[in-house]
Amino acid sequence: MGNQQFKTSTFSLSIPTVYSDIQIAWETIRATHEQPDDDYLSFAIVGLVPVVSFDRFSQEELFLRYWESSLSQEKIKEIITDKIVSIQDLISNVRLLRSTDGIFYYLAIVEINNDFCYTFKADCKIEHRDFYEPLFEEIWQSLTYFGDTQDAFDRLPSFLRTLYNNKESSNDVTMENEIPQN
Repeated sequence: MGNQQFKTSTFSLSIPTVYSDIQIAWETIRATHEQPDDDYLSFAIVGLVPVVSFDRFSQEELFLRYWESSLSQEKIKEIITDKIVSIQDLISNVRLLRSTDGIFYYLAIVEINNDFCYTFKADCKIEHRDFYEPLFEEIWQSLTYFGDTQDAFDRLPSFLRTLYNNKESSNDVTMENEIPQN
């Protein structure tokens, strides 16, 4: 199985070719794959996220706040393992878990500075874990970050900046004049 390279203005990923539907939106890359004869899409999503976006969660450590934001405690059936991997010489916390509805989740986060982190959330049916888990590992460990994260964040549509900064908007959400021009 080969790989495809995708990048935003601040990071790049190598994604196995089994993922045929790739979407890049601002500073997020999303890949999907559907097993033959199965109606469940496997997702793998990596994105640049301001650290402040996790401030509303109660845990002290950033990675614990990310876990809290990712899946409600009621949906977690089993935490399979927590581990640490290296992404460009930085510590990345990884959590593998099984949900009550039979979904395997691979969650990961790496804090690249005091203001920004990259998050990874991937899933598949638990019975397909042996197939997908190595692909999830490969995608996450291929993360290469570069570029000016603050500049990239400043170029996001205002409704996304508001959402990430946990602020309530006094305006209705509008995308008019918000799409970046390439």
